[in-house]
Amino acid sequence: MTDWLMINRGGPQQVPLVIIPGWGFTGQVFNDHAAFKDETLIVPTGFTSPGMVGGLSEFLADQQIGQIRILGWSMGGNIGVDFTMHHPEMVSSLTLVAVRQRWLAGDIDFTRQGLLDATGVSMGKFYRKCFLGAKADYNQLATLLMSYPQNYEVDFLDQGLTYLAAHRMPESLPLPVHLVQGDKDLVCPVAEMVNFPASHITMLAGVGHFPFSHADFRL
Repeated sequence: MTDWLMINRGGPQQVPLVIIPGWGFTGQVFNDHAAFKDETLIVPTGFTSPGMVGGLSEFLADQQIGQIRILGWSMGGNIGVDFTMHHPEMVSSLTLVAVRQRWLAGDIDFTRQGLLDATGVSMGKFYRKCFLGAKADYNQLATLLMSYPQNYEVDFLDQGLTYLAAHRMPESLPLPVHLVQGDKDLVCPVAEMVNFPASHITMLAGVGHFPFSHADFRL
């Protein structure tokens, strides 16, 4: 089960922000990101996985935290939606960043082939694709990204792809949701982004799949 880390940077009255990363990522991509420098963060120490809903529930109970804000990025958005549907009373706000309505079988198969490429070249291309338009972020995180293939378990990430293939978004959510999308995103194209009734959409011009350093990015 994935462990969780709390980074206390906000004030004592601040509702903690849970950031759930995308497939193939850990919370380390957000620990020191400037966009969250004033936030009390709760992030996973391991790779995003389908079992995170239960693990997050246990962590919050252990820490006696009754209210959270959730930011789900890419696959992390699917998990954030699942948590919100299971624990609506705990979620005060939900932000979904670059989240697809549904992952098609062809996209899942292509990503799975890259995961099974023992050379690591295909996964390296996947990470670079995620950071198109965010060169400074990629350069800052390059050492972390290069370490990923040596630390992840293929079977574990494959379970994540199976989860994405089977996941179906609900028709509505128990609270308004903020959707953030880059108009140049190749991993989650605009035409395939999730949508919900009463949602607020922030479309960021010239931005790809990792939009967190854009001047107009807001929670």
